[in-house]
This record gives sequence, C-alpha cells and structure tokens, in this order.
Amino acid sequence: MAMKKIGYLILLFLPCYHVVSQNISGNTEWKTKADFKAAEPKIIENILWLEKTPFVSDTTLRKNVGAYVFKWMIDCPYITLGMDLKFEGVLLKDDKCQYCHIIAAMFLMGKTLSLIENSEKPDELKANIRGIESMITIYNEIIKQKGESAKNAIMENYLSLKTQNKLEDYVKKELKKK
Repeated sequence: MAMKKIGYLILLFLPCYHVVSQNISGNTEWKTKADFKAAEPKIIENILWLEKTPFVSDTTLRKNVGAYVFKWMIDCPYITLGMDLKFEGVLLKDDKCQYCHIIAAMFLMGKTLSLIENSEKPDELKANIRGIESMITIYNEIIKQKGESAKNAIMENYLSLKTQNKLEDYVKKELKKK
C-alpha cells in the first residue's frame, strides 16, 4: 500500500514536486514524528488555502504550496492514505474535465486534513467524506472563476449528494464495494 501511495502521489504531482526546494511554505526537513506533528498547523493552513484558491496569479506559489503539502503527506510516518481511487479516480479518467487534476488532488488533501484532525481515532469513512468535501469546495471555486463551461457531471453528482445530505450514505456504500 505504501508504494501505491507514493507512486500515485508522485504520478499526480511530479510536475510540481521539484519546486519544493524553494521552500516558501515552511521547513521540509522533517525527521521525527515530533517534526511532522509540529508542521501540522502549517499543513492544515496550506490545505485550506489550496481548497479556496484553485487559480492564483502566481502559479509558482500554488505549485510550491501543493508540493510542500504532498512532500509532508508522502514522508509522514503516521498518516496512511488508502489509494483505491474510488472517488477521485473517476475524475482522472474524464478526458473532458479540464480541472480534474486539481480537484482530484484536493481529495487526498481533504483526507489528510481529516486524518490530522482525528489522529487519536482515524476514521476512513470520515476521511473519505472530507476528501470529497474538499473536492466540492475547490470545484465550487473553479465554477465561480471559470463559469459553467467548467462544470463536470461527476462533481455535480457529489455536490448533489452533499446538498441532499446523502454523501455519507453514498461513501459508505462505495467503501463496502471493496
């Protein structure tokens, strides 16, 4: 599972990973669990910023922040992300979705956010729900900024499920399909 985690993240974010060396987002020299724990507030801040800002005039800044968060996610010894691609993977297969790589990345970040916030009792259901909610948040920002042409049927379905308070039931059902 760890190799799948690393391979998936690298595949998604290889183009931005190299800019971590510019180090504008914080220290990346984490060695101990305490180092990773100390970085959590910055990771949370950056994930929330990335959710709300799909497009910035300084694209290097967004890439650097994303790379910083993904480096932490990959290296963190106590965060394990299950990579079954149930929820974000369908987006990556949609050739018509211009912004799906941005949206799919937010699934992993949202899941990470949930795992940080619930570190005493990690909950895969809650983590997946938070991942989808992160995708919905950034999707809404993309629609605000890019208009109707950026709409996507998969994301519209997730948005509808959340609006109807059916997202949790949907995620439970999908997780049982393993």
